[in-house]
Amino acid sequence: MEDLHNSRCLYIFTVLLTIESMLTNVQGSELENDDKPDATYALIGAGIGLFFAICFIGSKLYIIKKQMFNNEYSENPVKRTANCSALVDMKDRTEV
Repeated sequence: MEDLHNSRCLYIFTVLLTIESMLTNVQGSELENDDKPDATYALIGAGIGLFFAICFIGSKLYIIKKQMFNNEYSENPVKRTANCSALVDMKDRTEV
C-alpha cells in the first residue's frame, strides 16, 4: 500500500515539474555580437571521443585475439573430437 502511495506522489511530482518547466518563460535579450562558438571545446570533446573509441576497439581486438589463442592451445580435446566427428559424419552422408 505504501508503494502505491509513493508511486502516486512521484507521478504527481513529475507532472507538476513538467507543467512548471513548460510555463517557464526564458528570454535572451542580452545577446552580444562578439559571442562566437568556441572551437576548442568541440576539439577537446572530439579528442576524448576518439580516445574512447580507440580504447574500445583495441580492447575488443585484444579479447578476440586472446580467445583465439586460448582455443588454439587448449588442453581440452573433447571439443575438437566432437567437431571432427561431426565433419566425418557429414562427409559420409555426402558420399552416399
